[in-house]
Parts: sequence; structure tokens; C-alpha cells
Amino acid sequence: MGFHRKPTGVDISDADAIVTDVKIAKTFYSVAAPRKTGTMDFDATEILKNGNDSEATIAVMDVYTKEKETKLDEAFIGDIRIKFDMRCGAAAETVFAKIYRNGVAIGTQCSTNLITYTTYSEDFSSINWAVGDLIQIYAYRSGVGGYLQNFRFYYELDATPIAVTNQDP
Repeated sequence: MGFHRKPTGVDISDADAIVTDVKIAKTFYSVAAPRKTGTMDFDATEILKNGNDSEATIAVMDVYTKEKETKLDEAFIGDIRIKFDMRCGAAAETVFAKIYRNGVAIGTQCSTNLITYTTYSEDFSSINWAVGDLIQIYAYRSGVGGYLQNFRFYYELDATPIAVTNQDP
């Protein structure tokens, strides 16, 4: 019998392990632990991880106004798919929406003149998202009213959802 040194590093089966615990690539249970510096890498997928599903009424005409907001409680780098549903309040009008980050537009303008909900989806790639970042939907209407719902985030990294706090105005 010889002396066997105890392996050092993070046991990836430890549910309490955090990214900052992984300093050097090691192998645990035949799985390579990647080198990390405090953020997680995400890939946009069709896997729903977080949602702010309540319905918001688009009350303002002709000026983009914040209608839904979600605060990131965890930093990450990578790709994320953001979806939301939007509809008009009545026929012969149009509603418009765009995704923002910290009050700055990052998404493409979407519009509809349908009175049934339509889902809009946009992928955001290689963004360094920081703790406290606000992901928002700004919208406006041209007629009687409009509605937003199901502000959802789709991504994948293991099975751990990013921490968020819904902050609708």
C-alpha cells in the first residue's frame, strides 16, 4: 500500500460549489471542470429557465415606455434567448415593443396588429451580463391599448437557473 494524496479542487457533484471555487482545470468523476473567473457561460436554447409571466397593459401612445423589467441577481457571459407575447387591445391599431438592457435598446423593434397573442423571440450573443443588470421590455401603442405577457429567458448551463427579481413598474 502506498500513500495516495487526496485530490484538490471542487467536487462537481457538490451542490454548494460555486464558480469561483474552480481555479484550475481538474478532472473529477471523469468530467473536466472548466476554468472560471466568477461568471457562467450560457447558450441560447429552447429550455425555459426564468419567466416574468404577468400581463402588463401598454398604456402610453407613441412613446416607448418601460412595461416589464427583470433584474439579474447573478452575472453571466454568453447567449440567451428572450421571448415575450404581445397583442393589441382592439382591431385597427398597432403595438410596438423592444428589449432593453439598463434603459438602452438592444433588441429589434417588434410590432403587431393582432388581437390574439403573438410570441416574439430574439437571441442575444456574447454579452457580459452583470449583477444588477435590468432586462426590460419597452413598448407603446397607436390605438386603444395593448398587452404584454410571458417575458421569458431561455438558456442552458447545467440545470441551474440564473437568479432574477421581477420588477415590473
